[in-house]
Amino acid sequence: MMSKKTKFFWVFISALLAIFSHPMVLGKSDFSNGGFLAFIAYLPLLYFVFQAGEKKPFRLVFLFGILFYLGTLHWLYIALNGYGHLHPLLSVGVLFILVLILATYFTGIFAFSYWMERKLSISHFWTLPLFWVSLEWLRTHWPLGGFPWAQAGYSQWKYLTFIQVADLVGVYGVTALLIWINLAVLEIISFIQKKEGRQKAALKIFFVLLLVLATLIYGVKQKTKVDEISLKAPHFNLALLQGNIPQDEKWLLEKSDEILRIYQEMTHQAFSEQKISLVIWPEAAFPYEVALDEEEDLEAMGSYPGDLLLGAVSYENKGRLPASTLYTPLDFPVHNSALLIKPGSKLGGAYFKHHLVPYGEYIPLKSVIPFLGKVTGQMGEFLQGTEYNLLESGAARMGMLICYEDIFPEIAQRLVKAGANMLVNLTNDAWYGDSSALPQHLSFSAFRAIENRRSLVRATNTGISASFDASGNIWQRAPVFERKIIYDQIPLLTLSSFYAQWGDLFSYTCLAFSILLVLIASTRHFLKKK
Repeated sequence: MMSKKTKFFWVFISALLAIFSHPMVLGKSDFSNGGFLAFIAYLPLLYFVFQAGEKKPFRLVFLFGILFYLGTLHWLYIALNGYGHLHPLLSVGVLFILVLILATYFTGIFAFSYWMERKLSISHFWTLPLFWVSLEWLRTHWPLGGFPWAQAGYSQWKYLTFIQVADLVGVYGVTALLIWINLAVLEIISFIQKKEGRQKAALKIFFVLLLVLATLIYGVKQKTKVDEISLKAPHFNLALLQGNIPQDEKWLLEKSDEILRIYQEMTHQAFSEQKISLVIWPEAAFPYEVALDEEEDLEAMGSYPGDLLLGAVSYENKGRLPASTLYTPLDFPVHNSALLIKPGSKLGGAYFKHHLVPYGEYIPLKSVIPFLGKVTGQMGEFLQGTEYNLLESGAARMGMLICYEDIFPEIAQRLVKAGANMLVNLTNDAWYGDSSALPQHLSFSAFRAIENRRSLVRATNTGISASFDASGNIWQRAPVFERKIIYDQIPLLTLSSFYAQWGDLFSYTCLAFSILLVLIASTRHFLKKK
């Protein structure tokens, strides 16, 4: 009989492997190539829940969830305390509440599968990946708009052949495949150790081998095809600016003119050094609020020989504030915006962010948790965008993803379905310092590019600015915390992937089957009681 200490040790090792399967930063070292760990990371946990005969296995699952999410999301403390100026104890409390919510979701995955095995005699091998995808999809959308960070599938962002299947099943499909691989490894161990049940184990192992083989064959063929199409496609010349403005200086009034000068000089440099059609600034790079109906506000951005795409806090004045007002009152409605400025300082289009950050851009449940206020306390309550409109520069029809909108797959999918031939992420990850948040956020871009078969560029304040092609290859990447201009030629593709057309159909199917199984099990349980 294994002691409690031994069990906790192995759960800790399991969580540690899962944590380091995602990009991590340790000191000055960037550990971003640990995706292979995900193939075995969940083995100890799976063993204790389904094979060791544990009487209360979900304590171990919940412990794993707490350890895993603390390890992958510890950087939120930097945003809350370091830049949001929340009290250290309050910052820890907010982080821990989020971790508890996510750990509860994670425990639910195992609980449902465990229940199905006992109520319906369906092996966890077949139900666990279904419930895993279903609960991951749910936490992507609820509560408070969801938070799908650190989903298992994202750990594979460097293994491009393996994840090309995302253009069919999205990142959720890659997550399911990873879990099946872990389960198959556990079956191999069981096959070696036990004599009974070998035929069933062999069938399960063979099933996963076929899945992996089909995935790799599809990946090789699809990546080769898309790479060839990308080379022949029309290319769009652009520059990404990484201004490297410290977060604690970004909204200081006395720094505003200097910040504007930095970006204007970088923009002039970009247009003079290369023949480009577009320069892109990061999220909220323009250091003043912009009245969209005041021409002088647009003129302040400068006049250039090509188009300028930038992030700004914007509003429509409509006579409510004098044009000379530099900062809007806290109760004044503003948008987190992407603005396209044409030569002559003319507004060519605006996109308003849809998916706002709770307690960063708006305050949900004000009556329940009023003391949190807003982390971004310098600006007013943000208004939610209502249209998935595209911004056009030359041949580029750009779908905009502001801040962490790129972590929600359905937003990019809707933009591509609306006609985007290129995806653009404007973000400011300076909130998180030199932490694991930066490479983790970068990893999502590979999936959005592959799922929709579109090039994706990301302009960030302090890093990591980069460009991806439609196969998930990184074409350009800027070092973090350096002022940098990235020049690139982006393939403009009009390929129509299955995912771009049908979105999270795989996830919906998993969710439907999961609900059906729960209903059947519940009905049987109710009838037996009668």
